[in-house]
Amino acid sequence: MAGRSAIRWWLLALAMAMWPSPRTAAQEVLRLDTRQPNPSKPIRLSADSIVTSSTGDWQYFRMHGTVLIEQGITRVRGQRAVVRYPREPLRREGMYQLELYVEAEVQLEHASMRRAVERAFIAMSTKGEVDLSSKSNQIAEESLKDDALVARANEVFGLKLDSAVKPAAGQVPDGNGPMLPAPPVPSIDTIPGGLPNFSTVPPTQQPKLMPNPLPGPPRVLRLGPRYGRLFEIDTNLEQRAIVVSGGVILHISNVDRIGLIDIEADNAVIWTKDNPQQFFQNMQSASGESSRESEFFLSGNVVIRALVNNEERTLRAEQVYYDVNRNVAVAIAAHVEFRQRGFVEALHFKADEVFQINATEFKAVRAEVFSSRLPSDPGLRIVLAEASLSQRRVPRTNLFGIRFIDRETGEPQEVTERTFRGENVTVRLGPVPIFFLPYIQGRITDPAGPLKSINIRNDGIFGFQVLTEFDVHHLLGVIPPPGTNWSLTADYLSRRGPVLGTFYEYRGAGLTNVSTRHAGAARILGIYDEGTDILGGGRGGAHPTWRGRASWRHDEEFGDGWRFQGQVSLLSDKNFFEQYFKPEFDLGQNQETFGYLTLRRPVWGGSILAETKLRSWMTEVEWLPKADGYLSGWTFFDRFTYNAHGSIGYAQSKPTTVPPPALLPTEAAVNTGRFNLWQDISMPLNAGPWKVVPFGVIDLSAYTADLAGNYRGRFYGGGGIRASLPLSRLYAEAYSDLFNVQGIYHKIQFSGTYYNAWSSIAHTALPQLDRLNDDATDQALRDITPLQPILNPANGVALATSPLFNPQRYAIRRLVDTRPDTLDSIHVFQLDLRQRWQTKRGFPGLQHTVDWLTLDLSATLFPNASRDNFGNAIGFIEYDAVWNVGDRTAVVSSGWVDPFDVGARYFTFGSFLNRPDRTSFYLGYRHTDPIDSRLLSFAASYVFSPKYSIAAASSFDFGNNRGLSHALTLTRSGTDLQLNLSVSYNPIQNNFGFNVELLPNIAAARRGGSSLAGQGLFGSPRGF
Repeated sequence: MAGRSAIRWWLLALAMAMWPSPRTAAQEVLRLDTRQPNPSKPIRLSADSIVTSSTGDWQYFRMHGTVLIEQGITRVRGQRAVVRYPREPLRREGMYQLELYVEAEVQLEHASMRRAVERAFIAMSTKGEVDLSSKSNQIAEESLKDDALVARANEVFGLKLDSAVKPAAGQVPDGNGPMLPAPPVPSIDTIPGGLPNFSTVPPTQQPKLMPNPLPGPPRVLRLGPRYGRLFEIDTNLEQRAIVVSGGVILHISNVDRIGLIDIEADNAVIWTKDNPQQFFQNMQSASGESSRESEFFLSGNVVIRALVNNEERTLRAEQVYYDVNRNVAVAIAAHVEFRQRGFVEALHFKADEVFQINATEFKAVRAEVFSSRLPSDPGLRIVLAEASLSQRRVPRTNLFGIRFIDRETGEPQEVTERTFRGENVTVRLGPVPIFFLPYIQGRITDPAGPLKSINIRNDGIFGFQVLTEFDVHHLLGVIPPPGTNWSLTADYLSRRGPVLGTFYEYRGAGLTNVSTRHAGAARILGIYDEGTDILGGGRGGAHPTWRGRASWRHDEEFGDGWRFQGQVSLLSDKNFFEQYFKPEFDLGQNQETFGYLTLRRPVWGGSILAETKLRSWMTEVEWLPKADGYLSGWTFFDRFTYNAHGSIGYAQSKPTTVPPPALLPTEAAVNTGRFNLWQDISMPLNAGPWKVVPFGVIDLSAYTADLAGNYRGRFYGGGGIRASLPLSRLYAEAYSDLFNVQGIYHKIQFSGTYYNAWSSIAHTALPQLDRLNDDATDQALRDITPLQPILNPANGVALATSPLFNPQRYAIRRLVDTRPDTLDSIHVFQLDLRQRWQTKRGFPGLQHTVDWLTLDLSATLFPNASRDNFGNAIGFIEYDAVWNVGDRTAVVSSGWVDPFDVGARYFTFGSFLNRPDRTSFYLGYRHTDPIDSRLLSFAASYVFSPKYSIAAASSFDFGNNRGLSHALTLTRSGTDLQLNLSVSYNPIQNNFGFNVELLPNIAAARRGGSSLAGQGLFGSPRGF
């Protein structure tokens, strides 16, 4: 053992003696400093594989296999390399200061000098791009702490360049000796080959800065004649220039983020650092010339075409200069056309001079922006004295300025920001200036400017109206955070008063470090209202002079199934929301104030709800709070499926205190705690062609106070069976040109449900805590029910008092089982017959299957009719039919009947027709009893010519012998603007309206052309 130990020590001593000292190693390193005071030329780095890592303020890159480093006249090749740069100069000055260590078969070229060494150190800097390319098309990120190559590089990086001599301008170092002397190096008291510390300063939280990864291969250039004849060529070998006249077409491929550019010009001057004659011959060959070191000057009807992200870009100019290497260009008398999907007309940008400073920054002098069908003479245009476009990487922050941290790396995240700026901005209508701003800036994705819309209307409710909307970010001259929109509304209503409001919406990937997605909106609006509300039906009444609303809605996902939804809504009075936001009142969400937190997993989940009441005129339930949990689709024994839903909470039911009162006796003021557990189990079975599912349900509930104020427990249990049978038959011989039929495939599905349930107490003894109707429906029922005997003498008393129209009784008969308070004993058979007749349409080989005709029938049987269905054994007889006569023509009809003396009877019949040129027609009839309504509706839009179109809509109730709404819109589409003239009349509100709307074509195309939406049909100055 002693002998072996001695041998090991001798071998170690021999190895240490043969290992080169740091001073010797440093002397073998060829050193070059190419840094300049204000460098702009890009640096390109490529290798077979690249790995990156960060240590302190330094970013490292390890490169293996066929390493190539280029900047200007400097080119370095090798087999292995380490590159690093500090982040601080990049953040402070926008400059990359690169230190490069290259080893193994190093070939260094600097101007006319060539050197071959084993190791080299190069210092480079640039304010331009740093391009990285790897043959594996990816740059992996891993720790380089124990990497031997990085250790050797750090030894070289430790040598300062303070005493290094930089090559003077126009000079190159002597090629016979070392390029730069190496200063003495202090000895290192570590085992040779050991890894020195990367930094003695603890790592700081700095943004992760990566060079822009751009395609590595050089650009490929091809040249050809423009006018079908040979061009004239003059070669200047001294200046390495080629002069081409007589028309030339130039194709440049491998362009950063574009791919291919087509260039046409009458004359061209080409400079290259290679042999001009060989360069020109290669460009005319099929393979083209691969080069980065070339420049072009083009004149005479210059046209440049490119396709960027499905957007066609065409540049026309008198003269253009383009440096392929630096990605720098200058265009004189430039006209850029952007044609993007979704816009009818192209967007045009004209300027006296356009400068491409680098790949991410552009500047224009005396520019115009417009979208017109007559680009040579636009009627509406935006004029800017100076404009600039830029792209940069910025820290990703939330609304409060807090930076996001990457969970995997622990470093701050960044996003790409594209912005534009303009000075002395004027909007001109023909030669007349109509709007001016001294300065403007914003995102490229929102270039419309501060004035978003202006509308002029007149009607009998609000009087003469001037409605304007502005972009607040543009008005303040600030760049909006990504995913945000902030608008200001300033309106004047002659019969009401001035209106001022603001709307802010936001969305993004995550608001905090623990969230993954968020979205929300906030609105504040106020009006000094001296008018009278006109809502129809004699409603309105007194209201406060100062009126308005304030609301905030937020939705955020936190990952792992967590999600928060919250809303705060404040309204000044009962009628304000319906009067001023009628579409949102009818179709939008309830204006409640709540917070709702949910957790979702594949088969289970839970939620917590807290809700308070802020509106005295609505019936609401305050939850303080309510917790829910559920289990869905859990299977066991590979046969049974089990579902459960439990909830526990404390509720305060608060009916409206503003007339008219709540309608149902279960909508009473009560404070109660409620526990509920719903469970159901089913066993799916296949019985030949039948699918049979026996099932059973149990619901256990407990209330600390019922409607009488007593503790009440309830047991609800039931069971039944669901069954279905599918049938089909093919009628291949069915064929008709008249009915557009090529074979018929008839599909039928019979289905039914038998259900019998028993409840220990009636639902009328319990408070209704889970509402069935939304706010608009509840308020409409409370408003109309007291008036039914007056409006409908024949059936009005039954409509106002009969339990047939009790919403809870409807829900129980329909087997709605998601409201614990609305459960009761029930015994039913539900029968359904669903049918569809399918055929094929289209050219041979391109046929598609369509539903030629669908017909669904259903009915409900009540064995215990006296208890469950007011004495009738059958109810809810329904049908729904659609006949698709063609791909753009259909006939529809539907109906349902409750077979009582005053039961509901509802039928509809109508026909649709639409064409690709925006022509459409609809004619429909609706029959509704017992309210005695016979409504005929008509809507049409017709395009007379490319300039003129018309849209009309009308509805008249023959049962009540009065119209409901009428509207007519005439649209004139010009070369730049679209003019909409519309008139409307609402007989219910006795409101006549007139509207004039002037839109740029580009905005009208986004909105979808002329429309009847928002033309005052609902008596609302604004939509949502």
